[in-house]
Amino acid sequence: MVEDKPLLVAEQVEAQAETSEYSAEFKVPGTVDLKSTQDMTKLYLGSVKMKAALAVQTAPRLNPQAYLFAKVTNGESYPLIPGAVAKYRDGSFIGNASLALMRPNETANFSFGADDRVKVEYKLITDKQDNPALLMSNMTIERQYQTKVQNLHKEPILVTVFDQYPVSSEADVQTSLLEDETTAGFVKDTDNRQGVLTWSASYQPKEEKIYTIAFRVKYPKGKIVTGM
Repeated sequence: MVEDKPLLVAEQVEAQAETSEYSAEFKVPGTVDLKSTQDMTKLYLGSVKMKAALAVQTAPRLNPQAYLFAKVTNGESYPLIPGAVAKYRDGSFIGNASLALMRPNETANFSFGADDRVKVEYKLITDKQDNPALLMSNMTIERQYQTKVQNLHKEPILVTVFDQYPVSSEADVQTSLLEDETTAGFVKDTDNRQGVLTWSASYQPKEEKIYTIAFRVKYPKGKIVTGM
């Protein structure tokens, strides 16, 4: 009679890292047998736990959807080498990503897809157009858009809203942000991108915030202007 016995899980032994100013050496306890072959061999060195700061971003003019991001910091005394990263959300695999070289204290950002627990609505609330009778007069358009964001998570979360107003490269087309009609507290020209505004705030559970952006565009009558 053969009795089935449960399989034992082999214990993973982590390498000990010894670092200096210019190098990091990993010493694996015991010995490892390697075949004499030109094929690549992977060895387990250990695991690194990095606390992730979660945040949500949305650019409703492009898509009224919120996206979840995780920002991690390398808290080790040695760099983490580039390689593939498997991303899991609530225990479920959602995709792969690439990790660039992360030096000590450097950060990396990873996208974890759409966050359906942050509700985003975007709409045009003002659309004024001055249609002059004189043929040579300029056309003037004023528009105002509204973004409404609500946190449906059970925990507070940081949300960043991106919006933009037109920026012209043509001398006869003038654009301007109407700051008096735009929600205060924005950062202008984010990441050196002209015309991009961002609002960042922590949202409590069920909390809703509303942002508006307003701009004016002037251009010669008869000229075709797009991107508003």
